[in-house]
Amino acid sequence: MIWGPQIIVGVIYTYQVTRLIWVTHKSNRMKIPVQFQLSHQYQVATRNPKAMIFNSQGHMRSVDTTGGVLQSNALSQVANTTETDFDSITSNNLTIESNLTLPVGNTAQRPVNPVAGMIRYNTDEGYIEYYNADFDEWVASNERVGINATGGTITEITDNGVNYRVHTFTSSGTFDVTFAPENAEVEYLVVAGGGGGHGSFQSPGGGGGGAGGLLDGSVQITSQSYSIFVGAGGGFGRGDGASVSFRPTSGANSSALGLVAVGGGYGGGYEDFSSGGGGSSGGEAYAGGLGSPVQNQGNSGGSADKSLPQSSAGGGGAGNVGEDSLGDGSTAGAGGDGIQSTINGDSKYYAGGGAGGAGALQSSSDRAQGGLGGGGDGGIGGDRTVAELTGQSAAVNTGGGGGGAGGPSGGQDQTEQDGGSGGSGIVIIRYPI
Repeated sequence: MIWGPQIIVGVIYTYQVTRLIWVTHKSNRMKIPVQFQLSHQYQVATRNPKAMIFNSQGHMRSVDTTGGVLQSNALSQVANTTETDFDSITSNNLTIESNLTLPVGNTAQRPVNPVAGMIRYNTDEGYIEYYNADFDEWVASNERVGINATGGTITEITDNGVNYRVHTFTSSGTFDVTFAPENAEVEYLVVAGGGGGHGSFQSPGGGGGGAGGLLDGSVQITSQSYSIFVGAGGGFGRGDGASVSFRPTSGANSSALGLVAVGGGYGGGYEDFSSGGGGSSGGEAYAGGLGSPVQNQGNSGGSADKSLPQSSAGGGGAGNVGEDSLGDGSTAGAGGDGIQSTINGDSKYYAGGGAGGAGALQSSSDRAQGGLGGGGDGGIGGDRTVAELTGQSAAVNTGGGGGGAGGPSGGQDQTEQDGGSGGSGIVIIRYPI
């Protein structure tokens, strides 16, 4: 072994390997000791190499350098040495000038027990490849190393020519990222639970529930476990201010990847019961007051006054405000539309507002329509069956608001009617593969 401190930069060194062998004499069959020397030369391009190790044939087997620079001809100046003679070159900061020949071989010649970081040229495939221990596989150097994750219902889609893996959470769970390259990004859709629709007891209809807050976009992730919470829809209300068993409730928040979508507000009711604020706020009833939406997550519910036929307003949606019910003869307000997304490969609306319930004196037998994105339709007012008076619930996993109940008259007058429940939220995450 030749140690670095003994080396002078730029000097051509000669090293000798002395051999002693026994030769059998041809005539008398006696063994005669013969000693000879092999002589090789090398030149060191820098003083930094600290160790050069040679085998018994005089071939260099390894170079250990710290911060050294091996010039393009430094190794070739060692006689009888080719790149296949080297077992290793170890360095904390090694610079190879001009070129470096990598190990070359076909697929069958890959190392039997590879370790992370091995690199070679694959002659079968015609590319440089490296061993990725996280996936236990050889990866082409020009191949994108993508995100590896589990959690939710996993599907694979193609959108605009790009292949994606999609994780859909219809209930709470964990998005477990086992590997993510530097600056890795995912696209997301986070929708909170929608608010419940208000009930009724006498002529005023109940206000529609507001849609759950909706967030979409992209965010960077790292290798870690992310808790996913999918918010439940808000509960429906029964009865109104004159007689009420229970009020509606707001939807629950959904959260993922450090983002929080706020639950939708409940619908307003008779006797100055204001609609609830939230991702989108609920629709007003009988001038009882109007809650506020969360900025950049949803919209306001519609307004309603005390004018006949005392119909109520629709809850706000992620894409539009809820429809008003103002002035004599006004019909119940429709829920605000939600926002369309193709994140899971299907074109679908999410977070539509619930429609308001019709007043008892509204002559139409049609329900006010919930907003696109799962919003529940409003109840029909007047002398109707219980089923017709009842506000419809929002679709599950849409974040839609529940519909408000219709105001009863005739045989159902002064009886408690139900609004519709809000729809549960959803979380969808996707990334290229």
